[in-house]
Amino acid sequence: MPFSLTDHERRTARLAIDHGADVVLGHHHHMLRGVEFHAGRPIFYGLGHYVFDLPNLTERLAKDGYLGVGRPEEMAAWARKFGEYMIRPREGYPLLPFHPDSRMTGAAVVHITPSGRIRAGFLPAIINPANEPIHVAADSDEGRRVVAYLERCCAAEQLPTRLIAPRPDSGLPSACIEFVSTATD
Repeated sequence: MPFSLTDHERRTARLAIDHGADVVLGHHHHMLRGVEFHAGRPIFYGLGHYVFDLPNLTERLAKDGYLGVGRPEEMAAWARKFGEYMIRPREGYPLLPFHPDSRMTGAAVVHITPSGRIRAGFLPAIINPANEPIHVAADSDEGRRVVAYLERCCAAEQLPTRLIAPRPDSGLPSACIEFVSTATD
């Protein structure tokens, strides 16, 4: 699964909070990867790629061996290793050579009260064929699809997090979702 977390990622994120970070924002992964709280602080393991820029993609794809375009035996090895998630040209998305799930992204939304209480949320977005993030309300059809994906990420990785409509006192925008810890620590 593309949203599988490594022990290293979990330990590093928690260590950052243990040493004073209020929020950890994971990056580099091309897919959403789930959220959890540690010591009352949110860890966003991966927000997808809100903005993805691969200059000269067409030329790079034409080069032997780049992004899975190469000798048949190399492509077969990549296909065995990455399956449907192999980086390759995607019809209708000339600037985004990743699995269609990578088109789901968004922005972390964090509200810190004067007393230091942190509320965390997420404003869903969809990457369009022009490679632009388009924000969608969490309760729209596309927003529900992104939220459902995040719920699958959290469930698959056993992250004790529930996704809900923002509570009135959360300080979060109504178009987002709110993350709530279900941990008993």
